[in-house]
Amino acid sequence: MRQDTKEVVRLAKHWLAELYSEEGIADIGLEEVRTDNENWEITLGFVRPFANKILEGINPTYRPTGRLYKILRISDSDKTVIEMRNREAA
Repeated sequence: MRQDTKEVVRLAKHWLAELYSEEGIADIGLEEVRTDNENWEITLGFVRPFANKILEGINPTYRPTGRLYKILRISDSDKTVIEMRNREAA
């Protein structure tokens, strides 16, 4: 493991939490780390409570499906987030 892996993961979690701060996401957790020495790809999973509540209101038999996943691409040189995209649950 590279020495700065924990730093980049911490940065990614903080960035995601700040971006979604008004939505009350919860349980942010690390799912995957990749690097090519130019960029990092950090996959984070989390729960979006409001989405589950909306769907429960529409369909009383709905049960929350669980976690959502985002892949954050982070520049290795300056540790800025340069892209966020969805990752489908396996």
